[in-house]
This record gives sequence, structure tokens and C-alpha cells, in this order.
Amino acid sequence: MAVTSTLPGRAGRTRPAAWARALRRPLGEAAVAVEVVLGTLIVLAAAERRSHLIYAHHGAFTRWFSGPLGGLWPTLTSSPARLHAAFAAAVLAMAVAWLVVVACGTAVRPRVVVVSAVALNVVFLLCPVLYYTDVFNYIGYARMAVAHHLDPYTQLPLLQPGDPVFAYSNWHRLRSPYGPLFTVALMPLAALPLPVAYWGYKLLATLASLGLLAALWRCAGRLGRPPAAAVAFVGLNPVVLVYAEGGKHNDLLMMALVMAGALLLLTRREAAGGVALVAAVAVKVSAALLAPVLILGAARRRGAVAGALGAALGLGAMTLVLFGPHGPDLADQGRLVDSYSLANLLGLALGRGGDDPGLRAALRIVLAASVLVCSAVAWRRRRWVEPAGWAALAGVACASWLMPWYVMWALPFAALSRSRALRIAAVAAVAYVVLIWTGQGRIALHDLGVHPARTAVSHVNSTFTNSLLRDHPRRPSARRRSRHAAGRARPSRRRSASSSPSPRSTTAGWAPLALPAMRAWWCTPTSRTVAPAARHPARSSAEMPAPEHRGGASRRIRRGISLKAQSTSRTGSPSTRCTSRFQPAALSRRRRLSERSRR
Repeated sequence: MAVTSTLPGRAGRTRPAAWARALRRPLGEAAVAVEVVLGTLIVLAAAERRSHLIYAHHGAFTRWFSGPLGGLWPTLTSSPARLHAAFAAAVLAMAVAWLVVVACGTAVRPRVVVVSAVALNVVFLLCPVLYYTDVFNYIGYARMAVAHHLDPYTQLPLLQPGDPVFAYSNWHRLRSPYGPLFTVALMPLAALPLPVAYWGYKLLATLASLGLLAALWRCAGRLGRPPAAAVAFVGLNPVVLVYAEGGKHNDLLMMALVMAGALLLLTRREAAGGVALVAAVAVKVSAALLAPVLILGAARRRGAVAGALGAALGLGAMTLVLFGPHGPDLADQGRLVDSYSLANLLGLALGRGGDDPGLRAALRIVLAASVLVCSAVAWRRRRWVEPAGWAALAGVACASWLMPWYVMWALPFAALSRSRALRIAAVAAVAYVVLIWTGQGRIALHDLGVHPARTAVSHVNSTFTNSLLRDHPRRPSARRRSRHAAGRARPSRRRSASSSPSPRSTTAGWAPLALPAMRAWWCTPTSRTVAPAARHPARSSAEMPAPEHRGGASRRIRRGISLKAQSTSRTGSPSTRCTSRFQPAALSRRRRLSERSRR
């Protein structure tokens, strides 16, 4: 193929556009190869040893958990900081490579796209679940019904502490927020031993991911869009690969059913399409954002509505028989707030301190209105691609508990759409979650003075989240109860009358800010360590009993601080500088000398 052309007066010169077209194919295919290599390295790093890349809660990092790729990278760094930096760099590089593939478009050969997408699905199948324990939560809810005869929609997973899955799951105080069809579908797997159920569900999620890409390919062909470019937009997306497929979340099953319903609508099998869309809602309620838009945007919507109503009645009867008149726990799920969700940042910008109950209620109204508007547009135009994509993005924007794989709700519709605005918005959402979850976006926000986790509202939200994650109820120890009872008659040990208020009330439990407060407590002359010397100025430091503290190093340090504070109070120079904090050995020698002189 010629890449040069001769122009009048410019013979032999090369058009820049022709060079660009010639370079698109090798550049795009090289970017695809980079994604495959980086994805494989992430999987090998996660399977090598227990690290922050995987989260097994209290479970053991066994051979069946790590998979067949464990032990293939023995020279992997053991430094958590370096591993996190390498992981963040790999995900960011995959995002850049994905943008290059999207920009190259149809220049990348379909065979390269399909082989790479399938290879990455297989690689992430062999990977231990990344970052989250949702797979074990799924199995745990199903085991409650099939092994312990408990209702996961009315009873807590805390009631099965002896189950093998209990050590690997973490939402032990949250009733199941997932659809009844998903729980019923996992019951046969949950009856098997935990390793078999674990790998069985991972295989099911991988097949759902491949089915999603196959349905997307067929939908693109029906709509006159390039199938390979649409599959590359979704199947090679780093958020889908690392977070959705790496964590094997049930959003893969939900979106596979949604795209199957969309394909059935395009092939004029509207009744079956309505059934598939209702089944997606019965897997995860988030599909309710998309189902009405697709059903009302069908070419023959009567059949789609009839199929959806029939499926809803059948699934409702099944739920009533198996679980009674109970559904997913959306009340507690709706109260969960992520500090870096767009909803929480909106509340911070409005001066509310974050996503409080009032803002959550307002955002639910906005989300419902958005879905109604998108459904009305789909009804009027008899097209569901763009309205469904905007409805999914509205769900991402209004979600208080924003997880990175939620972006995949909108990606298939952005891949099928001709709207440049929808594709740009989807790419922006991908960029946001990649920057936030790799840590770069959080660092940038902190540099700008934005600290979403330091407000009182954020403290309330995180306290509620931790209450759902706690395995056992908190009971104050006997020492703490006795100290609380005696605290009414003596000054508090944690804070003196002259000290400043604790930053916990203003920073919502931000742990790093607690260290200066503790240092100020130990260094202030009016604290509890020097209170006896202040009450008895006639007694020398040698006559003062040493404070009793547990821990060898801490005892030496605190004794040194106490002696330094007592000596400064005796000499009349109450310095608040904690110079003795870094001189425990010298102060220990001083105390030994004082005891020897007293003898």
C-alpha cells in the first residue's frame, strides 16, 4: 500500500497523515502486546506470595488459593512500598496502552484483539483474587443457605464462624446485598469443598466475561460498528482486566446478561431479551439502571415488556418460596460511603463535610430522575445505546460506594455508541478510577489541600463501615471499665485540662494526626506523668515512684520523660520540649545513679 503521494509543486514529499495511517497498526498492536505482558506480570506478582495485591482476610495463603502460577517469580521484591509502586506503574502503563489501542481504532487487526482478550482472561483466571474478598463473600452467602440452613437475607454471616469460608470473607455483619438468582446459582458450587467452589466460581466469572465480549461483538456487527474496536474498548480496558476480572466480581455476570438481553433485542427476540434483563437485575440490583432503558428502547417494546413481566413474576415466586418476603439488604448497602467517590467529593465541595444522609437522599432522587429521562429518550427514539450509557454513568457519578469496576457498566454502550461525548465521558471515568485506586489521584488531592477522610461526616461513615466488617462485638476490657469508673474522680489520662482538644473530633479518626497529639501528651509538663511532682513539690525526683507501664522500650522512654519533666518542674523551668524522648539510655543511667545515691 502506498503511503506517499505526489502533489503539484511538491513532488516526492510525504503526507504526514499517510505516515500516521501507516504507523497506526504497528503502534496499536505493540500497545496490545504491552498490555498482555503487564497483565501477566501483575498476575505473577500476586501469585508469588502474600502481599497487599491480594486480601485473604484471616485465611491462609495456600497453594489452592494462589493457583498454579505461584512460585514462578522468586526474585520478586518483598518491600511493600516497592511492590505498590510497581503495581501502580503497571496499571498506569496499561491505561496508556489502552488509550493508544482505542486511538488506533480499526487499524489493529481483529485477530490480534481477540487473541489478546482471550489470553488475558485465561491469565487472570489463574490469578488469586486481587485486593478484595468478594468471591468468598459470594460463596459464604450461598453456604449459609445450603450448608447451614440460614437465610442470607435476614441473618448475618457472623452466625457461621466455624465455616471454612469464614476466615476468607469479611462482611460478616452485612446481610446479602446480592440478588436471589445469584445466590441460587451459587448454591450447587457452595455445597462443594471451598477450593472447588473457589475455582468453580472463578471459571464461571471468566466464562461470563468471555460471553460479554462475544455478545458485544455481535451487537457491534448489528449496529454497524467495528466489532474489534468495540471489543478492544472493553476487553482490553485495565479497569476491567485488573479490578473486575482480577477480583472476579459478579458485575461480570450481570453485564453478560445485560449484553445478552441487548443482543436478543437487536435480533428481534424481544421477549427473551426482557427475560435476560430481568435476570440481570436478579443477579445484582445495579442492573435496574439499564434494564428499563433497554426494554423501552426496543424496536417492539411490547414483547420486551411482556417477557420482563413474566420473568419478574417467576423470579419473585422463586424468591418467595426459598427466602420468604425478603430481598437484598439495600438499606445497609446504601449507607456505605467511599471517601473518594464523586458523591463524597461533591458533599465536601458543598461544605457538608462529605456524603451525609441528606446528600445521599438527594442523589437518589437525581439518579431516579436521570434513569427516567434516559428511558423517555430511549422510548421516543427507539434507540437504547446512548441513553443506556448515560444512565450507567449517572449511576457511577451518584454512587456513594464507588468501586473501580463499576465503570464497566457504561463501557459496552460507549463502545457501541457513535456519540463522541459519551466515549469521552467513559474514558474520563476510567482515568479517574485508575488515578484514585493507584494512589496518584489521592496524592494530588492531598497536595491541593483536599482531605476527604478527615471530616466528621467521613468519620461517621467509616465507623458504620467498620461496624459491618467487625467479626465480634467490641466489649471494653476490665481495666478500661475500672478506669472509666474511676475517671470521674481524677483527671483523664489521655488529655489534661490545659492541653488542646484531640484531633479525632475534627479529623474523623485520621490516624497520622493522632501521633502529634500523643507526643504532646507525653511532653506537656501538666500531663499525668508530672502531676505527682506538681502536687508534692517538696519531694525530690529520687523519692518519686516510677510510673508503671508495660513494654520494655516504652517503659524506659516514658520513665525518662517523667524524670525530665520532674527535674524541669523542680528547677522552675517548665520546658515543653520533649528532648528526653530521644535519650532513653542517658535518662536510665541518671535514674540508676539517683537510686544509688538514695541507698
